[in-house]
Amino acid sequence: MRRRNIPQRIRRGAALYVAVTGTAMIVSVLALSSMAIVRIERRQAVAVNSGLVARANARSAVELALLRINSTPAWRTTYSNNVETAAKPLGAASDGTVSWKLRDSDGDLDNSDAVLTLKGIGRVGTTVQVSSVEIRAGETPGMMRNYELTNDAGGSEDDLQNNKWWGQYFKSSIPANANGWRITSAQIRARRNNTSRIFRVRLYAAGGGNIPNGTMIESVDVNSNSVPTTLSWVTIPFAGTTPLDASQAVNLAIETTASQSPIKISYRDGSVSAPNSALLRGDPDWETFETDKALQYRVNGAYTTSDDVAPVAGTWDWDVP
Repeated sequence: MRRRNIPQRIRRGAALYVAVTGTAMIVSVLALSSMAIVRIERRQAVAVNSGLVARANARSAVELALLRINSTPAWRTTYSNNVETAAKPLGAASDGTVSWKLRDSDGDLDNSDAVLTLKGIGRVGTTVQVSSVEIRAGETPGMMRNYELTNDAGGSEDDLQNNKWWGQYFKSSIPANANGWRITSAQIRARRNNTSRIFRVRLYAAGGGNIPNGTMIESVDVNSNSVPTTLSWVTIPFAGTTPLDASQAVNLAIETTASQSPIKISYRDGSVSAPNSALLRGDPDWETFETDKALQYRVNGAYTTSDDVAPVAGTWDWDVP
């Protein structure tokens, strides 16, 4: 059979056609890839920009919330715990919206503050950023309650023993607009009986009958060696980390398990006329209270109101809604 010969000129043309077509396809693929990359980078740039703007909005939300809170005396009832406010635009020149929410860790804004957190929420389109900070209302330190005799006139003394405990029921003398308080120290009027004997000073939440309800707030052990042999004010420091509601009554208790009396306690044995006050006695169970008697005592601490709300240093963080 006779083979047909293809002219060399035609073969060169076909090869050139294939080369040109292949090159064009490669160029097209590269162009499409470049366009796809540009689109991806653009979307990434938009997302990054939206994230930055949303973050700025979140910080602005915190600042705006603090302004609103400090200009709203009834903010504890105006806002609901952990409920986000309506989103608000920052203005025609700004993108996105701001909102915020307040949360107290005990679930109630209207009682003493446990851990109060403010979350500022910034949005740009579907992008959300949240700035979180712990806040605290202004505190006023001072004496929360006391009963003391001038130069100990009219006072009595008695031993603290393992079958003779002493205590004081009281409510704080804080202003009517206070929403909570805490105890940082207590002082009792006492003198040493025996050396190297341990006694404890405790704070209890008061229950029915003005006696401890079993809920201990704080406890501090004291060595009688630290107590002078002459009648003196003995200071007992507390951590002061437990928030108390404004109406919470407290028992200041002085207890011991020592067989020998560590200290003598000074108190007024009658003619005391004071609201929300009573002398407690235990053997060691707390059984009696007498409203016309009182320990010589001082309770120091601080109370909070709804005023001067400010961020707590070192608590700023990025969070989730």
